[in-house]
Amino acid sequence: MADTQQVQQTPPNPPAVGQSGGFILPAPFVPTKAPSIFGPDYSFSDAIPLPDEVGVYDGDSVASVMDAGKAAAFYADTIGFGQSSNKWSAGFPQLKPLGVNTFVQSGQLCSNGAKMWQYIQGIPTGDGLGQTTQDRLAASGLPKIRGLAGGILEDLQTALNPGPVLSAVYGTGNASCIYTVNQVGDQDGNVKNPDTDNWYVENPEDVTCTGGGTVDQSSGKCASGKPMQGRWVHSANLTLDQFNSTVKTMCQNGYPKANHRDGDCLKELQSKVISGFSDMGVKGDSREIRLLKMVGLVTGVLVLVATADYFIRSARGKLKR
Repeated sequence: MADTQQVQQTPPNPPAVGQSGGFILPAPFVPTKAPSIFGPDYSFSDAIPLPDEVGVYDGDSVASVMDAGKAAAFYADTIGFGQSSNKWSAGFPQLKPLGVNTFVQSGQLCSNGAKMWQYIQGIPTGDGLGQTTQDRLAASGLPKIRGLAGGILEDLQTALNPGPVLSAVYGTGNASCIYTVNQVGDQDGNVKNPDTDNWYVENPEDVTCTGGGTVDQSSGKCASGKPMQGRWVHSANLTLDQFNSTVKTMCQNGYPKANHRDGDCLKELQSKVISGFSDMGVKGDSREIRLLKMVGLVTGVLVLVATADYFIRSARGKLKR
């Protein structure tokens, strides 16, 4: 009987950085707890309480009928206003505008080198029917339309806006960005789904709280205040020359290169401080405009110093007399 030879197969060596590994499409590692391409793991049906949770029960008393009527008013306001509009629906803590606010990647880079994001305001604001309707509702003693119906109207308004489509067709595709901080999370202040533990945002470790500190990684909530997150978002369109001439002071993660060890974006981040940081190129100013601003600032300081020196000398001259 012939001897059998066991062959131990070893995985091939990984390709060098920047080279193809033999696959047609890349297969990047995507954290399962982060939002998918379909958006955050949020369910409106899960956020709406069941009838028994708002006081509906089987009974033949007047009280049971009254409670059922209050529940009907609760669901009507959930659809319409997102808050109480009458005495019947008052007193329900579950009655609030539903949805999730988050940032999603645009797939583009800003002129300063950072990834460009888009802010998605999933919690209705009540602006879907315009300012005139808001004024009329307020005059009638009614709140804004921030219920499920209002959210649908706002989504339709956003979807029917031709601006982004025209910008994509006729725009340059080269954007300057501005750093903005917005509220993220759902209507209850959760930054992750309490049932599935999936985060509503990417990089939840960057979420801060208005009451101080950061979001608790276990509960996904702030100890106090509202969860906020900062991202670079679109500010203006640039020409290709303007885009290429802008100094790339930021890394793709949105932090300045100076915040990384040795100023290298591939090395560890040593500081997450962005507040107060100002990139003179984020708003698309030309070099000439930036130079004029700097000259104007220096000139203003010199005039102020000269004026103060003049008054001091004049006061000393009067004292000597």
